[in-house]
Amino acid sequence: MLTNYYQSNEAIFTSPASARLYAEDRRKRGTFFEIEELPALVFDMEKFSLVVVHLNETPPFRRWAWPTSFGQSILKGIDVLRAFSSRYYRQFPSGWAREEGDPAVITGLVDFRMLATASGQHDYWLERSSVESDGWMTFHRVRSRRITITHLERITEELNAALQERSHGDRPTP
Repeated sequence: MLTNYYQSNEAIFTSPASARLYAEDRRKRGTFFEIEELPALVFDMEKFSLVVVHLNETPPFRRWAWPTSFGQSILKGIDVLRAFSSRYYRQFPSGWAREEGDPAVITGLVDFRMLATASGQHDYWLERSSVESDGWMTFHRVRSRRITITHLERITEELNAALQERSHGDRPTP
């Protein structure tokens, strides 16, 4: 996933092209933009997908654990949002431990048809903008790093197991 740290609206982009276009539209003299690709959890909803990106911690989602409050009830979109969002973690039961502090998490709804998936280890990159002599803004890759997504895979397995058990009427045991 691609994130925008400094604009509160449009914080998640689903492609490098959409992030670059957003930056170009907001470009002013003397500014530059950085676009960083990051791993994310994606929950398919009826018309959109809920995307959760954990920032500033490697590996991402290491501190997230299955909320005991999920019990046997059917998981709804708001339950998933509350379980992962840093906005709700002090008000509702969530997967983030309160004593470890506020997690840096961005959540957003996106058109699910625009998402790509990956598994295992992957190289994630950071691009920085510059303005060429002809006035066009271009982006250059300044860093690439390998991020392990084992915790995202663990969460996906736990949620899939819980959903399968709930559909059979069993109590989930992630």
